[in-house]
Amino acid sequence: MIKQVYKVQGMHCSSCAVNLEWMLEDINVKAKCHYAQAEIEVEYDPQKITVADIAAAVSRAGYHLSGA
Repeated sequence: MIKQVYKVQGMHCSSCAVNLEWMLEDINVKAKCHYAQAEIEVEYDPQKITVADIAAAVSRAGYHLSGA
C-alpha cells in the first residue's frame, strides 16, 4: 500500500470533501480529505490503482488534483 497527500483545487465546502472521499472509495482508494487544507490523503494498492486513476476520479467529481 502507498500513502500520498495531494492538493485539491475546486473544493468550496466540507460536503465537497465528503463527496470526494466517496468517489475515491468507489475505486478502492482509502481517502481522507481535509477541506481547510485543500488536500487529500490517499492510500492505495499500486498493483491495482494508479495515480492517473485517482486523478481521473477526482476530475469526475468536479475537482482538480495538484501535484500528481
